[in-house]
Amino acid sequence: MEHELRLCDKCQNIIKNAQEEIRAKNSDHTMEENYKKLLDAREKCESLVEVYTLISNSLRSGDARYTLDEGNVKRVELIKQFKIVDTFSERIAGIHTTSATQLKVQSNIRSATRAFLQHNLPTTAPLPELGEIQEIQKRRLEESRVAIQAQKEEVLRTQSPSPGPEKVGNPFVVLESQPRDRDSWSTKSKKTEISRDIAREKAREARASARDARAESSGGWTGEVVQP
Repeated sequence: MEHELRLCDKCQNIIKNAQEEIRAKNSDHTMEENYKKLLDAREKCESLVEVYTLISNSLRSGDARYTLDEGNVKRVELIKQFKIVDTFSERIAGIHTTSATQLKVQSNIRSATRAFLQHNLPTTAPLPELGEIQEIQKRRLEESRVAIQAQKEEVLRTQSPSPGPEKVGNPFVVLESQPRDRDSWSTKSKKTEISRDIAREKAREARASARDARAESSGGWTGEVVQP
């Protein structure tokens, strides 16, 4: 048997207003909790976007600090976090309320969330394939090798001494670059030439002495001309 409570119109209005207040309080509490979770999810998204962008740029430039697997893992985490942000935004927009102010707040939150997702979703672009990354790394290694070789050649060029002015026209100056045995050879040659001159002079004197002796023995001039 159902019991019915008979109320006057005034009492019914009081009860109805009380029920509306309770629903409004519960609605505010639910929206506040979801909005806090929404903000936390957005902060995680921003952090993941920064990390994923760093990994993506590193791989595309040929840097070997990160691997392709690490980049793909971060990309999956980022996409999941974007979905969490969108879920909390939808929950807030779906909260039932009769307050025009609250409806406006819910609409603004939803619009801001959509703008946030549209701005950051392009950062989740797929990473290059493994073969492409290896080709980029190979090209960067070759460029580094060429740059290092050019730097070494530049250092050697700047350190090598420049040739000095050539010394010519002075026969009395003996250059240090000439071998020392040339001096000794010149000295020996001069000594040999002097010895030969002395020998020739002695031979002439001997011939002259012999000629004089023959002249004395024959009593006159032989008529021979002594060759120098």
